[in-house]
Amino acid sequence: MDTLNRLTALAGVRPAMAYGGAVGYHVVRSGGIGALGAVVAIVYAAEAQGLWARLKACASPTCHWAYYYASRNRASRWCHMELCGNRAKGQAFRTRRATAPTPSD
Repeated sequence: MDTLNRLTALAGVRPAMAYGGAVGYHVVRSGGIGALGAVVAIVYAAEAQGLWARLKACASPTCHWAYYYASRNRASRWCHMELCGNRAKGQAFRTRRATAPTPSD
């Protein structure tokens, strides 16, 4: 938490009123520290809107994506079922098949 607070101060992340009474965040600095400040501002805005809890990391060990999941039960595990989910399920199938006993005649 201290690191986040120091980065916020260093980048000059400031709250700013937006239309409709919402609070947005403005980043004063530019360059690399400004870019990090922009990420911090996005985190603050997501938390204020109740969206931060829906940000999740992909369960695939080779994928480093974070994604927003909108499912009602919050049970998604992969960034894309067609990519990471399909690979994981295919690998699990191959593992089960390789370790399953073979039927003897």
